Amino acid sequence: MALAVLMAAALAGCTEAAPPKDTPSLRIVMRMHPDPQQLRAQLDDRLASCMLQLRAQGQTAQAPALPNPADMAKWVTRETEEIYANGQRAAFSTDTLVWPNPAKACQWTFYKSVHAEAETLCGDWYGGSAKREPNPDAAPEPPSFSEEKTPADAAKRCLADAAKVHSASGLPKGATPAGQSCYWLSDGPVAGGAAEPSVPGQYFCSHPRAYDGSLPRYRRSDGPTLRYLRVAAPGAPRSATPETDADRMEAEVVEEGKPIPASRFSRQAVEAFVRQPLVVPVGGQQ
Repeated sequence: MALAVLMAAALAGCTEAAPPKDTPSLRIVMRMHPDPQQLRAQLDDRLASCMLQLRAQGQTAQAPALPNPADMAKWVTRETEEIYANGQRAAFSTDTLVWPNPAKACQWTFYKSVHAEAETLCGDWYGGSAKREPNPDAAPEPPSFSEEKTPADAAKRCLADAAKVHSASGLPKGATPAGQSCYWLSDGPVAGGAAEPSVPGQYFCSHPRAYDGSLPRYRRSDGPTLRYLRVAAPGAPRSATPETDADRMEAEVVEEGKPIPASRFSRQAVEAFVRQPLVVPVGGQQ
């Protein structure tokens, strides 16, 4: 009887500390599209290198045409989907490089890096990653998976931290192209307000639910982001991989209150995402 009383008291304490259970549910899909002009110069160099490699191996092949700029602008070269519901969170992200494949006569190919994770609020976390490099000499690496658990004696403290509400007071208010409001954060002083910031720096526009208490603060999440914007200093060098290092990333899907299947927060969902094909021909070329 004494043990039952103690267990009931412990559960009651956790219940009192428990934050709202992600009501309503939330799903955000952030996407980055490459700048065709920036990407074209890199593709030219990559194709020339691949053709040289083929000739060095004594192979002859006709160089494939560069992808159409209109098609390039539609590519999704970085995507992150984040979902919240019923005290659970999951995230699925993909980075995609575009490279000629020397094993396929330099045909254009997508090479992916993927990561997925699922966590229960103040409970278990499970994640996995996999990637394929556009390097024919690099041996494929198997997917890697890891797991973390929250010790029972830390759960109550974790729930109390998850319930804390951060104020948006003083943060400039912004908006997505679709009209969804958000709050600008930055790695330096924020300037701009509803208009896009113009001072060099990195900026993140967070969903209002990161501040209104309707979304628990998960240990693995900085809060739902709706926009990423980088303002480069004049003359700053460009990255060699503009597909995944562009200047902006926007939330193209924001859904609230729609049912999210429990299976999407499972270990099986994480593993299925990580084990997807990572080398995919552009445009269905074989």
